[in-house]
Amino acid sequence: MAGQWITPKEYSAKVILTKDQISQAMVAQSAILENGLKIFDGEKLVNLLNGAAVIIGAIFLKNSAVGLGGVIHSVFSAILPGSRKQKLENMLKDGIISGYMKGLDFMSANGDRYDMVEIELPFYEFVNTDATQNWRFASGGGRVTRAKVKGGGWQE
Repeated sequence: MAGQWITPKEYSAKVILTKDQISQAMVAQSAILENGLKIFDGEKLVNLLNGAAVIIGAIFLKNSAVGLGGVIHSVFSAILPGSRKQKLENMLKDGIISGYMKGLDFMSANGDRYDMVEIELPFYEFVNTDATQNWRFASGGGRVTRAKVKGGGWQE
């Protein structure tokens, strides 16, 4: 049984990502926005999420594109009145533009010096009485807290 959706929670967490993984997270979150929230297209959503399979667990707390697509459909079809839908749309956009872009901009500005960054991001997590159904997304501006030098250690 899928459980019941309860009050979502908001919090900050640090994630460590490569430049490619940041790009994958942006593609995945854009897919959630366009093919999950605005107009649900489950097949297209899962296909797009499959391209970001490496980061689905770290960012969205699910272990597969199919699993993430299923809970997205469950949440968005069950609990979203119009005004809340617009709020979530804005949060998804902010996570892409103000969140992941910070990491991508940092990596691009520093050329090939770093191979990973740690980004502190605000997250919005949908919580279910069945915790295996929980999932989250980046909901706003992030900040790079440290970076890993290629072939070296971490710099604050």
